[in-house]
This record gives sequence, structure tokens and C-alpha cells, in this order.
Amino acid sequence: MAPEPEPLVALRDVSLRRGGVAILDRVEFTLGPGLFALVGANGSGKSTLLRALAGLIMPARGSIMIAGHDLWRDGVAARRALGYMPESPEFFPTLAPHELLGLVASVRGVSPEPGRERFIHWVGAPALDLRIAMLSAGQRRKLALSLALIGDPRVLLLDEPAAGVPEGERHDILAAVSALPKDVTVLLIEHDMDLVFSYADRISVLVNGALFVEGAPDEVARDPRVKAVYLGEEAHV
Repeated sequence: MAPEPEPLVALRDVSLRRGGVAILDRVEFTLGPGLFALVGANGSGKSTLLRALAGLIMPARGSIMIAGHDLWRDGVAARRALGYMPESPEFFPTLAPHELLGLVASVRGVSPEPGRERFIHWVGAPALDLRIAMLSAGQRRKLALSLALIGDPRVLLLDEPAAGVPEGERHDILAAVSALPKDVTVLLIEHDMDLVFSYADRISVLVNGALFVEGAPDEVARDPRVKAVYLGEEAHV
């Protein structure tokens, strides 16, 4: 029997405290390829955990492995495998998308073509030359996603990718993420539970910085503990 492939993301005993309060409390999980959702009430530690995975916050204890590399001991190799889209990406509004894509690619030492081609596919070639300030909210989120995908990362971290996007365009964002190559691991935070249940392969629920429940969407939706703590009786798939 062939050995199990090494997970692309592995957290072991990841903890972080601020002012004596546990922000992350001994979080552990592994992720292979697929689309995974991280959900929980406001203040549960979701964005902090995602920033820790992106290498922006160093936990007080525990280890984070990205594509077989320790995030803090072998940071260059680990970060090369990562793409990160923050909840509120900041742009240079007077730049055109093609200029920003080229600038970010240059900083990362990679070709801008993967991000550029995805932006064209999602938004259209004419938008490449518009000032970013002229793009719609949905187009800016797709630009942010294109930037995160420069370098073809194996692990993609998305903090509320559909935030601020009109209702009619939210599914477009998640459909674009879902259509990424199947060997990519996507971990996203999303408050729109209809989107989560429609697209996620697995769901992890955080409560007070700790992993509370993890499972397939239908399992999580039926779990009475999740309904009581977070989802409410309206949870459905």
C-alpha cells in the first residue's frame, strides 16, 4: 500500500495568548488538497489563526508546517508555497491592475502571468488598464485573489473573500476559488454560511480560540453543539 501523502498544512499545539486571554488554544489539524472553511463567531480567533498560518503572527507555542516546511524554521520555502488574501486588502488606487500584478510578481521573483491570466479570465482584459479605483467591489476582490495566486501557491489562505461583494457576485468569487487546481489546499474564512455549505469540502469550527468541531458540511450542520454555539437552528445544507 502506498504511503499517505504528506499534508500540505499541519498545525500542532498552536497557542497564542494576549493579556492572559487565550486567542488560540492548542489548535491542531491537518489539511490535504481541497477547499476548507474556518468558521466561528466574531472573536473566536479565526483571522488570528489565518494570519499565523500566513507567517504574520508567531504563536507562543506549537508548530506550523506548510508543504513539508516549518513556517518559522524554513520560512522562505514555506512562504513560497503560500498565497494569502487578507480581509481588507489595500491597493494603490491610481495603479492599473496590470501594474500592481507586475509589481507584486517582481517583489516575489516570479512571473505575473498566472495572476494576470486569472484576472483576465474572471474580470476581462479591458479591466487590466483601468485604475483600480474604477473597479467594482467584486472586481477588486477578484484582483486580490489574482494577487494571492501569483506564483501558483500550493496553499491559499483567504480571509472573507466575498466580503463587501454584492449578493449576486458572491457565488462568482467562491466558484472561482472552487475551480482552482485540485492539488491546491484552500483554507477560507467566510461568514456567509450558504456559501460555506455550498463549496467547502470540510468545515472547522472555532470557539474561544479552540477547535470545537470538524467535519463534512452535512455533519457540521447536523451537529447540535454547533447549532447551539454558532450556527443556530437555521443551519442547513
